[in-house]
Amino acid sequence: MGLKDEVNIGDYVIYKDSSNFVLDEDGRPLKVVEIKVWLRKKCVFYENGEFDYYNSVVRCPSLLLELL
Repeated sequence: MGLKDEVNIGDYVIYKDSSNFVLDEDGRPLKVVEIKVWLRKKCVFYENGEFDYYNSVVRCPSLLLELL
């Protein structure tokens, strides 16, 4: 069991500043498929090829995922 803010591959994430899901164009949550350093910053990459900086997202609580 990881830390609350720790994001791992396979997690769904929400933005820290707004607590909104990271969504694709159809409004579905995106799953993290890769975490790597890019442009000298740690980034999370999603199924659709988009990315966010690691420090701008947190793992989505499992209870919130059940509501989807």
